[in-house]
Amino acid sequence: MLGRGTRNTEACKRHLEWLPNNEKENFKILDFKFGSHSNVKYHHLEHTREEKIADDVNTRMFSNLIFLLEKDLDERQTKIVSDFILKKIEALNKDSFIVRERRDAIDKIEANKFSLKKFIKELKDDIKPLMKFEQGGNVRASSFTSQSMKLFGFILENKLDNIEGVKYYVQEMISNVIRKENLTEVKANRDKLLKIMRDEFWNELSFEDVEFLIKEIAPLMKYFEPMPRKMLQIDAPDMTLRVERIEKEMKEDEKFKEFREKNPILKRLKSGEGITSEEIFELERQLSNLNPVYTIENIQKYQKIDFVLFLRKMLDLSVREYDPKEIIEQEFDRFIIGRSGKYNSTQLEFLHLLKKVFAERKYIHLEDFAKSPLAEERPTELFRIDELKEIVQKCRNIRVK
Repeated sequence: MLGRGTRNTEACKRHLEWLPNNEKENFKILDFKFGSHSNVKYHHLEHTREEKIADDVNTRMFSNLIFLLEKDLDERQTKIVSDFILKKIEALNKDSFIVRERRDAIDKIEANKFSLKKFIKELKDDIKPLMKFEQGGNVRASSFTSQSMKLFGFILENKLDNIEGVKYYVQEMISNVIRKENLTEVKANRDKLLKIMRDEFWNELSFEDVEFLIKEIAPLMKYFEPMPRKMLQIDAPDMTLRVERIEKEMKEDEKFKEFREKNPILKRLKSGEGITSEEIFELERQLSNLNPVYTIENIQKYQKIDFVLFLRKMLDLSVREYDPKEIIEQEFDRFIIGRSGKYNSTQLEFLHLLKKVFAERKYIHLEDFAKSPLAEERPTELFRIDELKEIVQKCRNIRVK
């Protein structure tokens, strides 16, 4: 495991006296080999890139349904897929102002529920982004639904091996739940659960069968409980067969180096021109593409340094006696709150909360008013939508240096 010992000097700043010359220039890894496998040799200590964070499960399922709707489906298959799409749209919180902004598209789709194929673009552009705001249900049930929904595509493409993989997953889940006969709901649905365990159900699997899985069986997965793992005890003694020394020089990732030296937004920060909140948002996006750990939240939480100071340090700029949050709050007071006579006491209270959130996160988008902690204060009851848009725009114009 490459763990705490590999952390840089900044991470050790509380106890620099423990380091030779108060500087960390290298570190030692004790790699205990099992057989011929060596983690150090296997990984070559190279920089690895993690996959970009995927969409949430609700968004993925909705994307899959749209994908299916574009396929050559018969009348019954189209109805099943359309019904699932409409059910997801109906589950949206219509009181949310983010959802209300797409109300025209929602009304158009619901008024033409028998011909959803004509509204693929609206489903992708207007409705799909709202799925992340859908109220989440039981995690096990959602996972079961997501896996079962893949069967629609596998049936269309006659991917028997993929169907077999989902079958194994589904039957494993059911075999766990069906043991809980003391639960009234499980006992009442025992025959349905047993039906899925028989091979006959999976022979000539149809869209109707998948619909049955999602509507009738998935809700029962809330009773799934992982089986405790068995401990395997081995009494054989540990033996060190050979000690080998490997030295490697750690070099800066070339893409990260190019980003630091050539990025036009960073050049504006270095020149003293300053950067806006939207430019900070763009820098976060670009950095997280290089390495997913480089997000504002991660840097400020784990490296204990403000994101703007992190950027300045990256550019070898001074970070002493400089508090970006304080500057952002001062600019917020000047450009947004201004003369307090414009707002009542409740509005001012919300704006002071927004100021703190903005100073911490470094950017604010309109949809953030529908998320915690801002949503709890019901901003759409305090301000009109056009007023909130104006506040967001003013936040975007605030610069930090």
